[in-house]
Amino acid sequence: MTRFFLMLFLVTVSAIRMVAQQTMPLIPNLGRPPVVTGNTAVGTATLTPGQMSTLLTGTPTAAATYTTPTATLLCRLFPTAISKSNAAGTINFWWEFYVKNTSAGANTITMAGGTGVTTVGTMTAAQNAITHFLVVLNNCGATPAAQLISLGTSTF
Repeated sequence: MTRFFLMLFLVTVSAIRMVAQQTMPLIPNLGRPPVVTGNTAVGTATLTPGQMSTLLTGTPTAAATYTTPTATLLCRLFPTAISKSNAAGTINFWWEFYVKNTSAGANTITMAGGTGVTTVGTMTAAQNAITHFLVVLNNCGATPAAQLISLGTSTF
């Protein structure tokens, strides 16, 4: 009798797992951007995709504008994510990005979007402040599109 209930239990657990896998497929880990050490910029610059990884420390000596890479280059950071996009190229994959302004003077850093990158919100980081951004890859198909969305600023 005990064996019967043990077998019944094991069959039930196996059936539940099979149903769960069919109705709720596991979403693969698409990864995070590579973290680049020594990730800095001084004056006005066009950033590389690696500089858009996690934290960029800017030390401008005058007001500076940092332009993001193109949406195409940002999409290339995540080939696995691109393969998960639908037929139209829609993906909606995102990661967080921070800009830290360590300027000795009152010099601001302004973020600008590269080709195919739309900016949303306040794009400036004042002296002694960290601005938090969300980078969203909206489309990595024939017409790559991304957004750089400001999520707020903290001072240090």
